[in-house]
Amino acid sequence: MKTSQSLKIPLTIIMVKDPNTGGFTAFFKQFPEIIAEGDSDKDVIKNLMNAVHDVFQFKNQIKSEQTDNSSNIIERSVNFCLDSRV
Repeated sequence: MKTSQSLKIPLTIIMVKDPNTGGFTAFFKQFPEIIAEGDSDKDVIKNLMNAVHDVFQFKNQIKSEQTDNSSNIIERSVNFCLDSRV
């Protein structure tokens, strides 16, 4: 049986509307280095959630590939899902 884990973190989205195209650029105040774009506010939020998820998944994958020879350190990989529902 496959189980999923959900991590709920309160985040603040900063969206900037392009007056020429009507599209949006957005980032989370807590993660300003992760940026997404979309044609609408709904699109940019969806793209931003996917971007954050992908970054954390990638960082988790890199961390799980690192090894430590110390017997006092235990490292485990975990899968998580950011819940986009508010």
